Formats: sequence, C-alpha cells, structure tokens
Amino acid sequence: MERFLVGIDGSECGDRALSAAVAQARASDAQLLVCYVIAWSPYTFSTPQENAERHRRREEELEAARSKILEPRISRLKASGMAVEGASDAAAGSLGTGGEHARAMDRGEGG
Repeated sequence: MERFLVGIDGSECGDRALSAAVAQARASDAQLLVCYVIAWSPYTFSTPQENAERHRRREEELEAARSKILEPRISRLKASGMAVEGASDAAAGSLGTGGEHARAMDRGEGG
C-alpha cells in the first residue's frame, strides 16, 4: 500500500495540509502517516544544565503535541474510515534552513 506523509503543527495551515493529504490519500487508496513538526536545533552551544532543561521542555512540548494535536486528528480520521497512523518516535528529517526538525510520534507511545 502506498503511504503519504504529512507534517502538522497545530496551525490552520497545518490543518489545510492534512485535509489535502487526506483527499490525496483517499483518491490513491493510500495510507496516511501523520507527524508533528517542532522547532529543535541541536546546533547551539549550551551548558549541560541548559541542554537538560531544553530536553525537558522539548519532551513536554512533544507530549502536548501528541495529546492535543496529533491524537485527536488521527482518531477523527480513523473514525471516518481513513487508513492513518502516527509516525514512529524518530526524527523524520530537517525542514528548511531554520533548524526545524520533524519529530514523529506514535499514537499511544510514551515520550
């Protein structure tokens, strides 16, 4: 089965991207893989304490994204009969030059 990957960020624009991906996946009888995009740049010089704090805040953001943004959309799509899942808990790549990385999250997995 063909799969489409779409990144969302909780914005109106992200929801439009999700709607477009759903339409394309349905038209192609494909599965949809949804991930959440966060800003995360490992290219700064920080103390170990700053890195630990950044990591803690990042994990909090990921959990909030998982529960408030990703899971509700995946549940709604599954209820409509869409073949959809969250991406695995791994960086999916770099986007643009701003240091944003796609962080994918499995529905139901811990952070």
